Amino acid sequence: MKRLKRIRKYHRLSKRNKEFLYEDSWHHNEFLYMDSFSQNETGIENLIVWTGPNPNGFRIKVSNIPNRISSNYFFVMTLPDYQVIGQINEEFITPIIINQIKKWCDINMKEIIKYSKGLTTTSKFLMKLKQV
Repeated sequence: MKRLKRIRKYHRLSKRNKEFLYEDSWHHNEFLYMDSFSQNETGIENLIVWTGPNPNGFRIKVSNIPNRISSNYFFVMTLPDYQVIGQINEEFITPIIINQIKKWCDINMKEIIKYSKGLTTTSKFLMKLKQV
């Protein structure tokens, strides 16, 4: 996992006063995190889904392992066209589960897009999520 680089911008308050006011910002490529959602949020048994801010397009990530978060064994589903990127574990992710994922996305599409654009907080997003 990459470490976050903190970048500080310093602003001098006055020439006489040696105090500085600073604002923190995070390196733009490393600030964007995805949050994971389980059966409690999706209503899909044994499934972990990730979504989060993304400047490059709308998508979700889906774990290929039941009830486990795996940073290297997942597939991506683009939104709203549901194009699959990566390999699906067909022993776990059946066509029925794929349909449930699509249904969950359809129900929550507006909120997922808002969240992906960074227009809402995680807590507000969670309150508006609906299960399948």
